[in-house]
Amino acid sequence: MESLSIIKNILPNLSIHPLCWIFALLSIFLGMFRPFLFVMGLILIHECGHFLAAHFFRWKTDKIYLYPFGGLSSFQEELNCPIREELIVLVLGPLFQCFGFWIWKQFLSGPSVSQLQTFHYALLLFNLLPIYPLDGGKFLYLFHSHFFAYKRALTLTFFFSYLALFLFLFYIVFLHWSFALFLLFLLLFYKLWIEEKKKPIYFQKFLLERYFSSYPFRKRRTVCSVYQMRRGYRHLFYEKGRYYTEKEFLRKKFHHKSFYLY
Repeated sequence: MESLSIIKNILPNLSIHPLCWIFALLSIFLGMFRPFLFVMGLILIHECGHFLAAHFFRWKTDKIYLYPFGGLSSFQEELNCPIREELIVLVLGPLFQCFGFWIWKQFLSGPSVSQLQTFHYALLLFNLLPIYPLDGGKFLYLFHSHFFAYKRALTLTFFFSYLALFLFLFYIVFLHWSFALFLLFLLLFYKLWIEEKKKPIYFQKFLLERYFSSYPFRKRRTVCSVYQMRRGYRHLFYEKGRYYTEKEFLRKKFHHKSFYLY
């Protein structure tokens, strides 16, 4: 019964991009429907892994988006959720794909097994590229969040994502030209650019969550600015010879008009 309820939660949140239907029709006409089915099936299994882990931690789920070249699970989780929790949700995607691939290939034989295996490893390796919002880019973000302040972690993540993305472009142009890969580069560049533009919004949300909610963080740090705040820490602020609790300092900052202009 529990598995049925999970499936009922997944299906209403599944959003299939119109391009998927176009690619499905083209694959039928070109006699390549089986490869298309393999790719979309692996993508769906991967995203279901993220979804099930998020469901376990009671995250609010927005949508599971399916595209011809990949998927995206959108959640409304708090930015101050435990790093370990977010890491588990992230890891379950690739692990679920590997498990689903292993089961799926048991029902296949001949060239189909080799074909499924090729798509599985290609999708897995591509998704682990350190480019946000791919899983590899999110791993990079969690790594930075463990060592740096929240805003700096975002900045470093976007910097290294752009670096990896242009190395990917170099590979496409000079080593292995492919129009499909170039389109994929453009899509990733657009997604990364959109996410970077949201950086002030993410930072504002991070602070508002800390202002309105109480988190049972055990680790503590003394800081002088909100830009030094880190995930997983409770902060004591020192300013002009006086100490403030986190909520006192944020209350003072949120009532200052210039605070929003960063």
